Amino acid sequence: MGTMNNAMRAIRPMIILMLLLSCITASAVGPVLNTMVPRGGTRGTDVEVVFRGKNLQDAAALLFHADGITLKEIIKAEAGSMVCILTIAPDCALGPQPIRVRTATGLSNIRLFSVGNLKEVDEAEPNSLMSQAKAIEIDTTVNGVVNNEDVDYFTVTLAEGERVAVEIEALRLGHMLFDVKARFYDPQGREVIAEDDTALMKQDAAFIYTAQEAGAHTIAVSEASYGGSGNYNYRLHVGHFPRPLAVTPMGGMPGATVLVNWLGDTGIQTQEVILPTEPAGLSPIMAETDKGVSPTAVPFRLLEFPGVLEVEPNNAREQATAGQSPGASTVSLARKVTWIGFPSTRRKARNTTCAFGHAPWDRRWTAS
Repeated sequence: MGTMNNAMRAIRPMIILMLLLSCITASAVGPVLNTMVPRGGTRGTDVEVVFRGKNLQDAAALLFHADGITLKEIIKAEAGSMVCILTIAPDCALGPQPIRVRTATGLSNIRLFSVGNLKEVDEAEPNSLMSQAKAIEIDTTVNGVVNNEDVDYFTVTLAEGERVAVEIEALRLGHMLFDVKARFYDPQGREVIAEDDTALMKQDAAFIYTAQEAGAHTIAVSEASYGGSGNYNYRLHVGHFPRPLAVTPMGGMPGATVLVNWLGDTGIQTQEVILPTEPAGLSPIMAETDKGVSPTAVPFRLLEFPGVLEVEPNNAREQATAGQSPGASTVSLARKVTWIGFPSTRRKARNTTCAFGHAPWDRRWTAS
């Protein structure tokens, strides 16, 4: 027995070394996907995309995690990059779509490719000074990159009273910790909007503006603290599309037709939405008008039970909106207390009310 233990101790370092070498070998030959350029394309078109990474020379296919994008052709594949043609279906879902590269030796990590609905152009340097701003048409998506201490300037011509929506995808492209900032200037060069970390957009930016005078308005895109690198890619959407920042109700039952109220954009108030029949869970919805479709979706939840939207006035217990049990209630907290009442059958029939309100540091609810 002692002899066997001594033998095992003797060969243990060799076994560990072999395992380490096999791991190193596996990581060396497995594909790695760092980025892709451009970071998106228009649905209903073919797009040439350059994928950059490691060990891509024997790429055989692309793996898509959702319907709507297909690989048309691999033009060239080398160790550090590959060039492909992607076909985006006319009905492909808008927003970021996961993609992987499959090679003869494995499957790469995920990178996001964002599908849009506007005409696409690439940023053209030099445009780092306001005097160098590049003119773009309304209803355009710009694929750009912010380098260190870089600011990219663009101009869009608006008529007096014309509404414009601006949205930037940067952090949501899922590669760099890119905290983007957008600034908007009137034709006189006065800053009228500075937007950073818009609600709903994570650390990305979006805003709506109605021109007070006719002329060329300037958009500036930068990293919030003027950082950047060759991988700080962004997608700048400029157009007449709707860009709400919230929706009520916030959920509905699968297969139902729901009249939703959009918040944050006076260009769209309500919209009838037919919900999918898939099981309960998160199912984002798109805001759409005759002016276009929002570049990215608003979160919406499919529920297994009916929902109730609060009815004002309900700031006192005796005014409580009648809820359902089981059920879900959508409330809007605007420096007030909201009361929702629903029936309860525990021990004996009685009515239960819940109060929802704001504390300076959080939100709270009570039941009685």
